[in-house]
Amino acid sequence: MKCDKTCELPGASDLIALNRSCFCMTLSRSDLDQAIFDSMGSAEIAELLKERPNLFAATAVFVS
Repeated sequence: MKCDKTCELPGASDLIALNRSCFCMTLSRSDLDQAIFDSMGSAEIAELLKERPNLFAATAVFVS
């Protein structure tokens, strides 16, 4: 599907192409949470990750 006049944002067709062709590695939820916690290391981050499990995506998503 090509994005012509239906895309509202300039460059949206490029983003769609990137998302379709991306062969990104996915991370397990526990690995992702651990990496975030390791880099930020606080009790607040641990609580935030527990309360909002979808705050960070396990795969890359290209957005404008």
